[in-house]
Amino acid sequence: MHLNFDNRYIGIQFNTTSCYELTGYTENELIALTGIFGYSSDFEIACFEGIYPNLRIAIECNALTLQIELQIGEGIIQNELMICHTPGEGIGLKVFSNQTDAAVDAGFSQIRCLAVGRYKVIEKWNGYITWGKFGFIIDNYFQNKFVALLKEYNRKETTLAEILSTKDGEKFWMEKGMSWPGKFDLYAGSESRVLLQNYKRKKGLL
Repeated sequence: MHLNFDNRYIGIQFNTTSCYELTGYTENELIALTGIFGYSSDFEIACFEGIYPNLRIAIECNALTLQIELQIGEGIIQNELMICHTPGEGIGLKVFSNQTDAAVDAGFSQIRCLAVGRYKVIEKWNGYITWGKFGFIIDNYFQNKFVALLKEYNRKETTLAEILSTKDGEKFWMEKGMSWPGKFDLYAGSESRVLLQNYKRKKGLL
C-alpha cells in the first residue's frame, strides 16, 4: 500500500498514535523510511512529530544518527542528517539502500538532501562526496556553480558521477568540491537508482 496524501488531514498534529489514522501506516512503518530497519533494531526515537502533511523523524543508535522529513503531499523524503559514528564501515550505504527500498514501497517519488562538506572539514562532513557515490544528482538550480567550477579547473567531465568514477576525479572533488543540493529519483530505471546499484555492486552488496 502506498502512503497517499489526503487534504482532509492538513494541519492535524502528527504523533505516534495519530500516524496510522493520518497515513494508514504504523509508527514502525514510517520509521522504516529512515532506513534503520534491516541495519539495527536497537535505537531510540529522538523525534517523531510534525503537522500533516509533514513529519520529522529522528533516530539515534550507537552507530549513527538519522533525521528525515516526510513531505507526504509532495511525495518527497528530505534527508536532513546522517552521521555515521564509525565511518568507513559501509553503514551509510546499507542504511540508505534500506531507505530507498522502503521509499519505493511507500510510493515516494524522490529523496532529497543537502550534500554537505569541503576538504577542510572532510573528516566530519563528507556528504559532498558520499551522496554523489550513492546516486544523488546535483539539483538543476545549482548546475551553474558546478559547471563554473569544472571550467575553472579545465575538467572534461560533465556530471558529478563522471568525476567520482575515477581516482583522479575523486581526488579533484575531494580537494575542490563544495556542498550541493541533491535529488535521488525513485522511479524504476532512474539514473540515481542505476548509480546506486552499480555502487552497491562495487562494494559487494549485490
